[in-house]
Amino acid sequence: MAFSSSIKTALNPEAVLSQTSTNFRNFSTVVVVVVVVVLVVVVVTVVVVVLVVVIVTVVVVVIVVVVVAVKVVVVVVVVVVVVVVVVVVVVVVVVVVEVAAAVLVVAVVIVFVVVIFVTIITTLVAVVVAIQVVIVGWYFW
Repeated sequence: MAFSSSIKTALNPEAVLSQTSTNFRNFSTVVVVVVVVVLVVVVVTVVVVVLVVVIVTVVVVVIVVVVVAVKVVVVVVVVVVVVVVVVVVVVVVVVVVEVAAAVLVVAVVIVFVVVIFVTIITTLVAVVVAIQVVIVGWYFW
């Protein structure tokens, strides 16, 4: 049954072209998805960094207001602790986002390779079946 279907496909160039066109449409869809995902990762990274900067600014302003009423030594210790915590949080967030982006890029590359491999195999199968059909047709003719 599958061989008969392959012969029908090989004898029908429109079906081969349609399959090849579908494979390339699938590939272009993957490219669009990759671009969108990369843009989303960049936007999320920028938003997270902006939020961290705003939070740090608010915390620093509050600390500065409190500093007026507190001893200088206590203020220096608090500012150092806040800056260290903020730096650690920013570094952790950036590392997590970058690792996620790297994993996503690897996954997308794997999908690209699979799509290209499937396209090549489909085309080769269609060519082999077409050659077989021509040989069988010539033999029985």
